[in-house]
Amino acid sequence: MPETPTAAETFAGLVRVVHLISLAGAQELRTHGLTPAQYQVLVLLHRRPRATQRELTDALGVTKGNVSQLLSRLAEARLLDRTPEGAANRIGLTDRGRQLIRELIPAHQEFLTRSFSALNDEELGTLARLVAKLESRL
Repeated sequence: MPETPTAAETFAGLVRVVHLISLAGAQELRTHGLTPAQYQVLVLLHRRPRATQRELTDALGVTKGNVSQLLSRLAEARLLDRTPEGAANRIGLTDRGRQLIRELIPAHQEFLTRSFSALNDEELGTLARLVAKLESRL
């Protein structure tokens, strides 16, 4: 009878899988001149047009300085613009940024589908439920 893996072994396996998928995803995004963090900012702005820097900072869960650097690089690449509004700046995607993210979201979804292709639909559903169960306990 096979031995049941320990929580530590299971956790280590999850970390390895996430790390490998993250590395491959980062490599794919690099072909578009983006980092994973920059991609996340573009996705957020696609979903929340004209967000404030504070809203982006809260949504990403990183420091104000990190977001500021990300926004500066994306503005230099002409993917977003900043519009002063009172004491805050509203951040929005440029036409170029909107076009890029409209291409990247489906491409990234396809990448993730390929990454999880070792699982059938039932197994993927089970994994999603188990992850949600663990997440709800933390």
